Amino acid sequence: MYLRKPLMAGGPVRRARLYATARGLFALLFEARDQLLPHIREYSPITHLSRDDPPVFLEFPNEKGAPVVGIAQQDPTHSAVQGLKLTEALSAAGVEAVLTYPAAPDAKYGTMADFLTAKLKRREGSLTSAAGAGRN
Repeated sequence: MYLRKPLMAGGPVRRARLYATARGLFALLFEARDQLLPHIREYSPITHLSRDDPPVFLEFPNEKGAPVVGIAQQDPTHSAVQGLKLTEALSAAGVEAVLTYPAAPDAKYGTMADFLTAKLKRREGSLTSAAGAGRN
C-alpha cells in the first residue's frame, strides 16, 4: 500500500517520470540487443506465424498518421509500425490481416466488432452447412 500511493500521485509528473524510466530501459535494451535477439525471436509472435493461424484485426486508434518504417514514432511500444510489419508477415504466411488506424480506416469491415461478427457468422454458416451435410 505504501508503494502504490507515491506512484499514483502526480498526474503529468508521474507520467513524465514513467516515460523517462521507460526511455532509460529502452536504451539499456537496445544496448543489449545482440544478446537479447535470440530471446526476442523466441517469444515474438511474428516468428511463430503459420497458414493455420486465425484472421487478425489490428487497430491503432491513437496513430496520428500513416505508419512509416524507420521514422521515430510518438509511442514506439504501441505504434502502427508494429502492426504494419505483423500484417506483412501474416499476409506472407497466407493469413488474413487487417490493419487500421484513423488515417486509414478499414473499408471492408469498419470496426473490430464488425470484423469479429463477420468471422463468427461465416464460421457459424460453415458449421451449419457441415452439420446439414452429415444428416444425409
